[in-house]
Amino acid sequence: MKAFFRKKSNIILTLLLAVLLYFIFIYGKQFVVGKKYAIDFSQLNESEVLSWLEKEKVNYELSYEYSETIAKGYVIYQNPSAEEEITDKLLLRISLGLDPNREVDLPDVSQMSKTEVDRWFLDNGFTNVTYEYVLSDDVAVNEIVSLKPSTVAKRSSRVAILLSAGADPNAKISVPDFTTYKVSEIKEWSANNLINIVYQYAYTDKYEEGVVISQDIQASSEIALGSTINVVLSGGSGITIPNTLVTRSDVEAWVSKNNVEVQYVEVYSDTVTNGNLVYSDPISGSVVASGSSITFYISLGQDPSDQSVLVEQGHRGDTPLQFEIYLKSIGLNGVRQIREFYSTEIEEGLVYSYLYEGEEIKMNTIVPYWVSLGAFSEDSINWDYFVDGAGYTAAITYQEEIVSMNGNFEVDFDNIYSDSYELGQIFDCSSYTSSGTVYMRCKYSLGS
Repeated sequence: MKAFFRKKSNIILTLLLAVLLYFIFIYGKQFVVGKKYAIDFSQLNESEVLSWLEKEKVNYELSYEYSETIAKGYVIYQNPSAEEEITDKLLLRISLGLDPNREVDLPDVSQMSKTEVDRWFLDNGFTNVTYEYVLSDDVAVNEIVSLKPSTVAKRSSRVAILLSAGADPNAKISVPDFTTYKVSEIKEWSANNLINIVYQYAYTDKYEEGVVISQDIQASSEIALGSTINVVLSGGSGITIPNTLVTRSDVEAWVSKNNVEVQYVEVYSDTVTNGNLVYSDPISGSVVASGSSITFYISLGQDPSDQSVLVEQGHRGDTPLQFEIYLKSIGLNGVRQIREFYSTEIEEGLVYSYLYEGEEIKMNTIVPYWVSLGAFSEDSINWDYFVDGAGYTAAITYQEEIVSMNGNFEVDFDNIYSDSYELGQIFDCSSYTSSGTVYMRCKYSLGS
């Protein structure tokens, strides 16, 4: 009997020892003094990742890139992998979501409802989708006619869903005085009356944000269904990105006082001290609307690696794909910027300029680059701003935007009394080109 109990006790002790060894093998390494081990970050969002990094006090490096498969704010890549020891630093690449500059094939909307089309654009990351009304002989009122453009578009480009305004070209509607309307009321009126509204913004201290300043078709005018009215809204005084931001703390303090959405991207820099601002997109000095998104690139200082590479000159005029392949071949990453510029030297769609051109920089540095819109020409003009009865403020705002994008564009006005146009409206606009500059001359109504 005693031998039986001794044998049973030995079996129990052996099992306990086996369980203990298993737990030591699986979890024991987490308790080794001075060593840190990575976890699986794939299911954590950025705030959860940062909380873990702060708690564990490990050296880390974050980078960001767009992803077609990983949701914004989640980890695309980590090194070392889960359960591996962090010997130097933890490298994490975080998703910026869908690439706004990627061209996407648009769906065939002929058999889709408005709800299905809206859901498709939302799911596929499009950010500038509007409705427009057009006359149609064979599509019922308020049903989808087509898309504009119809086949392919960038996610950040304007895409119009064309809705039927019916087939009667003689149907008319009286235009109200929108200066007495709220924006929500204008949208409701335009949807009910099959009229397109294009909103422009002017930054001014004279009107509160969201107030209607003017409209290019005066109140009580009779217009056809499917027509377009340009409405100028106050953007308030606007928000200027200051040139005085130096450190990330400066940026965070400024952001806390302004209604903007921000993304911080950390990059290596040989010239900017660790923790200081390298640049922003849009750039410092730009005026943005309340609620706009701004990316601030913060320096990680010099790359601890001794390896550096020369960013060669001569890549202006490359296609974006050629340029990014070149950068990857020398250990760098290219990030296309949302803002684009006109150029008389670089064709549309090719690389206009890039940061660090002709400089030696550390490997793995992010190289921002900008793409050309080609030369600004009379064909580039958006004539919605210069039709008879258009608003002076909207025309000037548009011209200033083109100039800020390096477009050679000047607008002149002749002041004239008019019984047909209200004070501040423009008419009889014509354009011409001289010495590479596009000129627009309009008449400015002083009223009757």
